[in-house]
Amino acid sequence: MKVLFFTYDFPYPTNSGGKTRAYNLLKFAAFDIDITLFSFIRDSFKMKNIENIKALGIKNIKLFKRRKLKDPRNILAFFDPGASIFRRLYFTKDVVLDLEKTVKKEKIDIIHFESFYTGFYMSSALKKTGARIVFGTENIESKIYYDYAKHMSTVFLKPLYFWEALKIKKEEESFFKFADSNIAVSQEEADYIKKKSANQCFVVENGIDLNFFKFKNKSYKKNKEILFVGNFSYFPNVEGACNFYENVFKNIKDKNIFFTVIGNKSTELSFAKCDRIKTFEYIEDVREAYYNADVFVFPVRFGGGTNFKILEAMSCGTPVVGFCDRAKSINAEDGKDILFVEDSNEFKNKILELLGDTNLRMKISENARAFVQSKYSWITIGNKLNKIWKNI
Repeated sequence: MKVLFFTYDFPYPTNSGGKTRAYNLLKFAAFDIDITLFSFIRDSFKMKNIENIKALGIKNIKLFKRRKLKDPRNILAFFDPGASIFRRLYFTKDVVLDLEKTVKKEKIDIIHFESFYTGFYMSSALKKTGARIVFGTENIESKIYYDYAKHMSTVFLKPLYFWEALKIKKEEESFFKFADSNIAVSQEEADYIKKKSANQCFVVENGIDLNFFKFKNKSYKKNKEILFVGNFSYFPNVEGACNFYENVFKNIKDKNIFFTVIGNKSTELSFAKCDRIKTFEYIEDVREAYYNADVFVFPVRFGGGTNFKILEAMSCGTPVVGFCDRAKSINAEDGKDILFVEDSNEFKNKILELLGDTNLRMKISENARAFVQSKYSWITIGNKLNKIWKNI
């Protein structure tokens, strides 16, 4: 079987959720499948990263430069009633021609469009080749941009951002309807997609490499550390971290409790230079951060998908406290595998309860590792996608 896998950003290094998902799907689902990789790249891309994908057995790789976000031509997209800014960023006729040529030449069986941003290349011409089209979502993109318009945009720009979110919603729903099959990362998002399209929708979760993120027991130390890891060019992470600092951490008065934030642009957060705050744009081995932390927090309130960092923390033995609305999609049991909270005051109290109770921390940590082992192994998830490709 031949699958053309099309992704919006090169899958290595795995320094974002989307890239981590794409890399592991390729690593664990394509073990007996001939893969052709189409991928957009950005200015920061390094050619040496190709070797990490070739090491997975993928030899046919085609790269395309994405238009820069600050390109003046993108301004026109805000006033185009028929297309979102992302169509202008990603869609070019040259890629259309290369895609059609490759599908015909290589006799591709499945074209897997991974993420909303590659969905613009679905076409009737591709369907006429006999290839089946799979649309792999990483979240419900329109909901993210609606939340940004509602909660983060200025009053002056709010109407423009709401209009943009509406255009994204129309495009996204057209992708759901056009694809032969859709893929969601959670049952909740699969149910949403099924309401918009009569086409089948499978759940292929985000996962964890259990052999890499190994479990370690915590050792006692006087200073306690609260940890949050994320990409802070992604607005839900920025909003979540800032809200947590202002409404939770500032109300934790113990001077021996610190808040560590790790991830791209974390040093630019508004509270980065405040007392008891440590920020790192990058660390070589994120596992050491999990092993050193006493509690991992998930303060994100907007967005979708499944946050990899929750699964990584649980796998490493770091107990997790997080807002229920966003973290519940992993289907962990509150009070057993994870601690869910509804508001800032409860967030503070649950953190202090964990930090003050060694037995509770140990129980949650051990249960969380067992939970992740049973449901979120990339090997199991890869096998699931492999079977989907072969049976649609």
